[in-house]
Amino acid sequence: MKVDLSLDSNQILEKKFSKSSNGYDSLEVDEFLDQIIEDYQKIEEEVQASNTTEEALKEQIQTLEIELEKYKSRLKGISETDTVSLDNMDLIKRIRALEDYLFDLGYDPSSIK
Repeated sequence: MKVDLSLDSNQILEKKFSKSSNGYDSLEVDEFLDQIIEDYQKIEEEVQASNTTEEALKEQIQTLEIELEKYKSRLKGISETDTVSLDNMDLIKRIRALEDYLFDLGYDPSSIK
């Protein structure tokens, strides 16, 4: 984001004011200071906008890091598929055996609540 400034540091440093009977021409000095104030206001606005954007990005990063940790913990469980699959298969076999037993007794397992 480029800020369009009317003065640069060299122009401020090398500025020569014309002299009047009472010293420098106060109107000329005031106009120059007004230019400097305008530039500072532009810079302050740009800095404020940048700070706002930075804060929003930091919040977004924090949210994404939390989500990442959640997904990592989920994937950790999935990556251990050998033990999970064997455990699940054992449970499925036991459920099937119990359902067969209920059928043998004359009950429909899907109707039991």
